[in-house]
Amino acid sequence: MVFLVTQNASASRFTPISYSELLSRSSHVVIGTVTHVKELSKEEHTGIQLATIKAHKLIKGSGPEKEFKFRLRYKGLKDFDPKLTKGDSGVFF
Repeated sequence: MVFLVTQNASASRFTPISYSELLSRSSHVVIGTVTHVKELSKEEHTGIQLATIKAHKLIKGSGPEKEFKFRLRYKGLKDFDPKLTKGDSGVFF
């Protein structure tokens, strides 16, 4: 007699979008540096961060702001889905 035991499993689903679509969906695009990060929620391998970005250059959007807040959801995918830390710099959408 053979018994099979299965366990429920789940996987992340990643649907890539083009840079032009990302640009059109974004109200602001900023080149800047992370000055502060706050964890809004954190569970095993997932979480939400609120990052404050000091803008060096505004690529898209308008206004006098020099700092922007971006909400980031991460799922802990190795080498793909990094968490932000103070001092990180880049282009933020």
